Amino acid sequence: MRDEDTVVRGIAISRKNLVELIVIAILLSFGINLIAGQLLGWLNEKPSIILLIGILLCLVAIVYTLLSLFGSRTKSHTYEAFLIDGPAKDNITPVPGYELAEEVHNYLQGAFAENSALLRLWQEQPKEADRLLTEVIEYCILRTLSNHLEEYFHGKTFKKENLTTYGRVDIPSVLLSNRFLELFSQPMAQRPAFIGMIDNDIDNTVAAWGANGAFFEKFDLILPKGSIVKRPEKSKIAIETKKLKILIAVRYDGYSTNLPRNFEELYLHLPHEVEYTDEGPRVLYNPYEIHVDIQITVKSRAMLSNSGWEYYRWVDSFLERIEKEVSREAFFNRIQWESVVSLLECLKPPSHLSQQHDQKDTNNFTVKVEQNDVEQSKPALDTTHN
Repeated sequence: MRDEDTVVRGIAISRKNLVELIVIAILLSFGINLIAGQLLGWLNEKPSIILLIGILLCLVAIVYTLLSLFGSRTKSHTYEAFLIDGPAKDNITPVPGYELAEEVHNYLQGAFAENSALLRLWQEQPKEADRLLTEVIEYCILRTLSNHLEEYFHGKTFKKENLTTYGRVDIPSVLLSNRFLELFSQPMAQRPAFIGMIDNDIDNTVAAWGANGAFFEKFDLILPKGSIVKRPEKSKIAIETKKLKILIAVRYDGYSTNLPRNFEELYLHLPHEVEYTDEGPRVLYNPYEIHVDIQITVKSRAMLSNSGWEYYRWVDSFLERIEKEVSREAFFNRIQWESVVSLLECLKPPSHLSQQHDQKDTNNFTVKVEQNDVEQSKPALDTTHN
């Protein structure tokens, strides 16, 4: 990610540019003052004009400086993703190396194993299945955020009094509207799927799998003190801190997408997308188009502050992590799919050589058959002696 696309690093760059701008302005003003001195002789008889021009120039400089510092407080990032529904009727297809697809597959599997009602909704009610898909993607983003914050704040020295840990009970508006977050973070002692697995160290358990595929995962968000986590709209989560406002949204409108050529057949080893039967064509699987939007706004008063930013530098690395795990473009660039397909095409034998090879095999088979016929037609030798 380029520095100008980041948030916290971008603020530091803006401040550096502002200092450079002030230095340049001083030099320019000194040079212009020398030039203006020559014009004063001509304008001595018109002082009002001099006053108006001076005020106008000052206003232009002030407005430009304010725009440079406060004009780009909001940065929006949109990550296009994909998920393949089918061929299985009870889950999506996992894509090796693509974290989002693998995690969604595992979470759906765990949820359906424990709650059969969710599986029925997935299989029988398309609109409800779309909501479930949106919620499980949102849960993946929240889990990535939770893990990232845990790694960032535990890997460095921070004052605990400046941090607050938010658990499931601290974010009821988000918890109640995401069935996967509510299910997976529910204490194991309250879930029949984990009966017999509960031990004395249950409070320190971070994640656990039940025998039937049920899944438990402790959920925490470590944020700067004074932060607020809420849901302003459906499928959107807002995190407001003293310096930043972060808005996370998952968009799935039911649209399909086209994946790179031969990806499903060669990489995932899936059959052709459409199966032709006596009853007509039948779609075996469908790639969905997903979007994850993350908007980050720097508060106005934070632009003038130079302290405390070490508690917010996780934002830039979080965006980089989301791009790696969610973006389809990043995934296909990482596996270099176009190069792989081109290499496979080069390794294929030319069509005319393939036809000659097939014809040669046919001729060899014909010769062998004729030889066998000749041998069978020869009279048997009489090996008896009088």
